[in-house]
Amino acid sequence: MPTITLTRAASSHGTNGWFAVNDEDAVKYQYNANATLGGQGIEITEIRIHGRARNAASAVKQLQVGFKPALNSARNTWSKYNNSNVIGGVFTAVDASNGSWKYNTFTLVYNASTNSTAFTLFAGHMRQQFAAGSPVYLGIIQPRAQFETQIDLVGSYWNIDVDYELLGNVPSANVNTATLGSTAIKTTLNKVISGSSTTIRYKIGSTTLATYNIGTGATHTYTVPTSAGSNFPNAKTATLTIEAETFVGGASYGTVSTSVTLKLPSDAVPTATCTLSRTWVSGVASSAQIAAYVQQKSGVSFSLNGSAKYGASIASYRLTIENKTYTRTGNGSIAHSPIAGSGAISYSYTVIDSRGLSRSYSSQISVLAWSSPKVTKFTVERVTSGGDLAVDGTYAQVTVQATASTLAVGGAQKNSLSYYVQYRQAGTSAWTNGDTTTVTGGISVNQSFMLKKGGANVGTFDDMTGYEFRLVLSDIYASVNALDEMPTKETYWDVNETNGSMGFGGEATGTGSTPQYDFYGRINARNGIIGGTRYSTGEVDTGNNWVDGKRIYSRMIAITTPATANAATTFSLNMSGMDAAWVDASASFLEYSDSGFINHPGYMAADGGRQFMAQLQREANALYIVSDGAGTGYVRILYTKN
Repeated sequence: MPTITLTRAASSHGTNGWFAVNDEDAVKYQYNANATLGGQGIEITEIRIHGRARNAASAVKQLQVGFKPALNSARNTWSKYNNSNVIGGVFTAVDASNGSWKYNTFTLVYNASTNSTAFTLFAGHMRQQFAAGSPVYLGIIQPRAQFETQIDLVGSYWNIDVDYELLGNVPSANVNTATLGSTAIKTTLNKVISGSSTTIRYKIGSTTLATYNIGTGATHTYTVPTSAGSNFPNAKTATLTIEAETFVGGASYGTVSTSVTLKLPSDAVPTATCTLSRTWVSGVASSAQIAAYVQQKSGVSFSLNGSAKYGASIASYRLTIENKTYTRTGNGSIAHSPIAGSGAISYSYTVIDSRGLSRSYSSQISVLAWSSPKVTKFTVERVTSGGDLAVDGTYAQVTVQATASTLAVGGAQKNSLSYYVQYRQAGTSAWTNGDTTTVTGGISVNQSFMLKKGGANVGTFDDMTGYEFRLVLSDIYASVNALDEMPTKETYWDVNETNGSMGFGGEATGTGSTPQYDFYGRINARNGIIGGTRYSTGEVDTGNNWVDGKRIYSRMIAITTPATANAATTFSLNMSGMDAAWVDASASFLEYSDSGFINHPGYMAADGGRQFMAQLQREANALYIVSDGAGTGYVRILYTKN
């Protein structure tokens, strides 16, 4: 059995003399990497560490050895192998003495039979370091507190003998990485044992892909089939182990292995198909389920069917449409309903296999725009049997203007309109249905007609009774309503339901975006009116009109006056947009700061005492103030606009 002796390449404490190792110190030696002990096809069978110590004290002296990460590692820092510290047990380095030096040269022996735990750590650590081309560092410590042990630093001590045996022929591959189905892996044997035969096995994990007896040959070539991917369905790569078992005379001399990383072919990503089908929201009649996607009424179901490659399986799908993302596990369907948008609606889906490989697809569906039918006009008026407007008419003239969404499929219109009018006497609850009209092939209506029931004009609307009317307008998907009223001969209250305008004693004439209130008689405010006049430094619509019919606006101006007598103050006032403008004397005055009293309201005091005057100067775009005391002048301006 061959032996290799590892000699010291470096020392933490020199190479001559004696050194006392106390409980806080450690001596470290470096041993350079050994290619043989780190190579394939060998097995370390025994490690022997040679040392020398001395003792003159009456106490037994102990030591402890192990391997450290570096030459400068701390006393209690040790290398790790399989998550364990690489350190042996405490041993007696030299027995007690009677005062004279006692010397002891010793050999620490580590093998599988005498101290298997430390041997496994030491041998495994050496193999690991040497295989990586790295040195090992022996550490020597004194394990007991307040003790020290002297060791000999001379170079002939602390060498390490390593026994090993050859396991058999050593394989090596021509590549580090191979692609399934395409890379030819050539295994070359280092014939450690001459005349031997070799069996080569190719394995993934514990599964043997192929076994070849190459006899006394030295090479073998093998291409891993794509079917081997089934042995790593959840990983993108795998380790192919190539085992070479050596036989001599039918007896096995051991197995040595090497490895190659397997990778997938470039087309390993999964593929998928997607089949679309229309769905419909609840309540859509079968006759309205046209051959097109319809906004708000249709949904879409995506039937997903994928294929994974090289032993993988389909794991999941991710689908995105209209800013919503759906996921599912495995093949199957994903539903999206209803479709909110219209036009070209984009969607995308991604198929993901068990290895995490994915492929994405994208496409569009065309969706017809749809919204509920819209009534643009619905009115009912009293008429005579001849159709003439009359406040005492007992027939109803109906005007309907409305549209529906166009739903064209293959050039044919699939939407349609129908409508009927319901009526009832004001204050009652039950509606009576008039005749239904269908607009064949059309999506708009603009008609005036006499209200009919059973094909005959309805002429029973008492002119002294009010009636309510409700239009029911429908397309193939939805119905909407519109309301109107038919008053008695005399109008007491009229409401415009589109903007909230009201007429009291007559028609509501307001047609703007905000309500207007028309009064056709005298208004008696029995308890006064709250909020009639507003005072503000901003513009206020007074609600009154000047003699020329123009609306009057107001604005309050506050001016600080000086303490000097007969002081003139000019306030810049842009009057370019004003037509007529004047000072409202009833709301203009000067409040003195010294007395706190409001004196001499109006343009000017009638006496010769304190004075206050306010006047508009149109040509100068200014308000002119004359005052004779410190205070605040308040001036209300009234004006119309150009």
